[in-house]
Amino acid sequence: MDMAEITVIIKDNTGTELWSFVAEDRKNFQELAAMHGIDIPLSCGGGVCGICMCSVEQGAEFVDEAKTSTPIMPMQRDEEGNPTEVLSCIAGVKTETFKDPLSHTIILQKTY
Repeated sequence: MDMAEITVIIKDNTGTELWSFVAEDRKNFQELAAMHGIDIPLSCGGGVCGICMCSVEQGAEFVDEAKTSTPIMPMQRDEEGNPTEVLSCIAGVKTETFKDPLSHTIILQKTY
């Protein structure tokens, strides 16, 4: 059985696409972006300050808002309960998504 390929697209705060990359499990979006030379503002690195906040434009159902830690502040959700905003320093792709044989895309837009 093939494993899913999850593509993450990062946009700047004006909506311009900066880069895309294939996600890895056990890493948050901040780590993945840095591995690919993409700068997302970072301060605390623990889900407290909010400087790394991104809106989730697509693929919210595949996003784990607490991949590496629990967010201190409440995150916005859509009507299905999926996150519409995440702190990239602690959010990542849901582990079960990698077991899906289909490929998926997640689009994040930086807030700052």
